[in-house]
Amino acid sequence: MKRILIIFAALCVTLTMAANGTCVGGIYYLLDGEEATVTYTGTGYNDNTYSGAIVIPDTFTYAGDLYTVVAIGEAAFYGCTGLSSITIPSTVWNIDMYAFSSCSALSSVSLGDNIETLGEAAFSDCTSLTTITLPATVWSLGDYVFSGDSALTSITCLAAEPPMLDGEDGFSGVNKSIPPLCPCHQRLGLSGGRPVEGLRCAGLFGPHGYRGNSET
Repeated sequence: MKRILIIFAALCVTLTMAANGTCVGGIYYLLDGEEATVTYTGTGYNDNTYSGAIVIPDTFTYAGDLYTVVAIGEAAFYGCTGLSSITIPSTVWNIDMYAFSSCSALSSVSLGDNIETLGEAAFSDCTSLTTITLPATVWSLGDYVFSGDSALTSITCLAAEPPMLDGEDGFSGVNKSIPPLCPCHQRLGLSGGRPVEGLRCAGLFGPHGYRGNSET
């Protein structure tokens, strides 16, 4: 009897690990009520197999029910070295920590216009990413959010108020010479939107440039 219980327990663990999410159209989701969060493929983020150009839908139907995609989950695309571009719909408000970390071939990111938060290291070590535009709704950036993105040549922030940066290394490894473009700088008539010491807008990147940057 004891042996049967041990085998049953092991089987339950195996089934739980295998049931990571619901796959619809090649994308895996965790379902909660009428909402869905994009998650990784396989039994863990180390098994991720997403690749190519992926467009995440705003809604989808599964088993006769309609779901709205509201978030990109933790490590959802972590280490997907074959992922080349991602399009995120306006229904998504949160991109969780490490969501796209170490996607070395990711060169195109389109963020929906209702994104509010980017978690810690959400786009870290995306070494092929050259440009990123943060929508007007973004108010919070996790530490290491763009750390290691050495190819970045353009960062545009559409928020009227600069997002809060949690930590000192959000832009470590990003070229300091890149001028971040921000509407609040433009309202003040500053050319190129460069951070200037003493201005509130400089809070996103620090008074003299990107916070936590390397000198490259």
